[in-house]
Amino acid sequence: MTYTIEPSKHGGWQIMDLRTREAYGSNCPTIEEAQKRLSQAEADAAMKKMFCRAGSCSI
Repeated sequence: MTYTIEPSKHGGWQIMDLRTREAYGSNCPTIEEAQKRLSQAEADAAMKKMFCRAGSCSI
């Protein structure tokens, strides 16, 4: 897991990168929305780890 959901200082919920402590997107008003954004953040992180060699890609 690359990201976590944390309470925001301004209310709501924030998706945070565990390694860099940078926020992913803006605050989410509900935990349900934050969970959806967490899934999106994890999928984006997996895509960034993907690399291609000689026409084949792997994660």
